[in-house]
Amino acid sequence: MFVSASSAPAVHNEVSMSLALVDCRRGGSEVIRLGGDTPGYATAIEDVQGARLQASINAVLTAGKAALNRSWRRGELTRQIHVPSVKVTRMQPKGRPLSVEECAAWLDASAPHFHTLLFVCLATGSRPEAVKELRWQQVDFEDGLLHLNPEEREQTSKRRPVVKMPPILIAYLRQLPRESDFVVSYQGRPVDRYYTALGESRKRAGLDERVNLYSARHTVARWMRKECVPIEEISGQLGHRVRGFAITEIYAAYSPDYQQNATSALKRLMQAIATRAQSCHSLIESGRSNLEGRVLAA
Repeated sequence: MFVSASSAPAVHNEVSMSLALVDCRRGGSEVIRLGGDTPGYATAIEDVQGARLQASINAVLTAGKAALNRSWRRGELTRQIHVPSVKVTRMQPKGRPLSVEECAAWLDASAPHFHTLLFVCLATGSRPEAVKELRWQQVDFEDGLLHLNPEEREQTSKRRPVVKMPPILIAYLRQLPRESDFVVSYQGRPVDRYYTALGESRKRAGLDERVNLYSARHTVARWMRKECVPIEEISGQLGHRVRGFAITEIYAAYSPDYQQNATSALKRLMQAIATRAQSCHSLIESGRSNLEGRVLAA
């Protein structure tokens, strides 16, 4: 979508503002003109269809409104310009949930760097961006923790929590080659865009276009609900703000029972996926060897 704005002084030093929004999707060139002094302005906005397009237009209008208000406060405009917003309909969650069999098929169809990205998303329920930007220094093998938010990054509304790693994820990360500072890397460099690998793996696995990396997150959320994980732990695992945590939240991850139910549920999910995925059979064998070693040592 291309957005342009123009303003020109009118009579009595007033300003008339017009915005042209061009929807370039599907090769189209439909132009919707929105002007504060134009008849039918509000109607034109309300006629815009599609929740994602509406949200994009709202973002542009909000930025334009802020710029106009700033100019008005600085005396560059003689009157305040009214910029209405677009009513945004509720959007469906990104990515549909997957079955265990679909998760296994998707992993088997994935290129190595995308396999890592998908595996960590499935094992933690984390947002794809957080996993894509994950560095090895954020992986605490000793305490089995994944610090999804780097120390230098300020938390936002899309919170990145500290999550407990299920055993299979620890085994998976230990056997990964460290080609860069980033856990997910391609030819020694961090992965910036993964959409080609996503599309190719999805096609090879026979999955529809509703499937994306957020499907892993929704799969994890649905699985934990089925496993009767307390809602507080589900919220904590997914990075939603949990009431009642403040300073003690910093140290909560080091408690032996931290996210115990969520981690146990994810352990069962990943074991179910790994037994069906050819690309994960080595992790199952590694887990059995470790268990046998601990039994012999006892």
